[in-house]
Amino acid sequence: MKMARKKILDEREKTHGDFSETAEIAQELKYIIHLTDGGISSQAQMEALEMICTKIARILSGNPYEKDHWKDIAGYAELGAEACDRWRRAAKRGSHWRGRSARPGTSARSAA
Repeated sequence: MKMARKKILDEREKTHGDFSETAEIAQELKYIIHLTDGGISSQAQMEALEMICTKIARILSGNPYEKDHWKDIAGYAELGAEACDRWRRAAKRGSHWRGRSARPGTSARSAA
């Protein structure tokens, strides 16, 4: 069991970089996002941004030529865009989405 785990971790380190370094970069990027907030009222949008931070960290500390990192960023960006569409539809109805205010300009922090 331990040998299989080590093999997987060694393989991932080649593409994702050292876990501690990747985690530090990702957490710093996420910290900046949470500092600025940007008026994000959607948990889905926030999660997409946080996952993009993780992918950027993997690019910076791992293999920047790993195509999957870039594809994953595009995928999470698309999920964020879909969340925008759901948020706009909810705002037009004047309803709430995922327990957050659907009013434009209301951030997740101020709506909670």
